[in-house]
Amino acid sequence: MSIIGQVRKVSNIQYGSCGQLYAEDYESIINAYNTRIDEEDCIYCNSDESKWEFRINDVEKLIQYFDSMDDYDIEIFSSKMCLYKSVKEIRQFVTDMKNWLEDGKQTGQNYIIIDWF
Repeated sequence: MSIIGQVRKVSNIQYGSCGQLYAEDYESIINAYNTRIDEEDCIYCNSDESKWEFRINDVEKLIQYFDSMDDYDIEIFSSKMCLYKSVKEIRQFVTDMKNWLEDGKQTGQNYIIIDWF
């Protein structure tokens, strides 16, 4: 089981922001998000893998999706998707994704790499 997720800031593996949730939490929220959007914008992740790679554009869309929701909408989303995640946990997920996005953009690539330790 992965415990800490951090995004790579440069190709020589300089680490930036650290995730505050477990890999399984990110995976379940991302998978629920994937069921609500167009297939072409889906983000693949697997909590059993030690490295995740996301396109920056896809992460920006994911953040925008959750930022457009108020707390009530997030509660409904969590309930309908059987996530069993609180508004606070989903807000933390969005904050972590924003931090990873910011650090990932510093690489000058069009993707973000998150290593899990």
